[in-house]
Amino acid sequence: MNCFIGTSMLLFPSILLLKLLPVIYQPYYVLISMVFSIFFVYLYAPLESENKPLDEEEKILYRRRSLQTVIIGNIIILISMAFSDKFVYYAAIASTGFLLESLTLIHALESEK
Repeated sequence: MNCFIGTSMLLFPSILLLKLLPVIYQPYYVLISMVFSIFFVYLYAPLESENKPLDEEEKILYRRRSLQTVIIGNIIILISMAFSDKFVYYAAIASTGFLLESLTLIHALESEK
């Protein structure tokens, strides 16, 4: 429940701030957030826990799956932006979601230490 509340507390203000960002800058924001989300997933995924340690083969498999998910999601976002300018705001929201989820990897990693 705490994770949901924390994510909501980050996501809702982010969406409101996106409304304040001029439309001309939103595609740049989308691209920057995509790059960072892929970067963070590449660096930090997957995370181990005491309850579920991962061997090297599982780490490679889960990292590949995580990267595939983020990259495919980002490609879908880019394609939706190409169809219409009306989708840019929604693409910014979706890319914010990917970015915030990738940032939770850093938070989870720091919490383990």
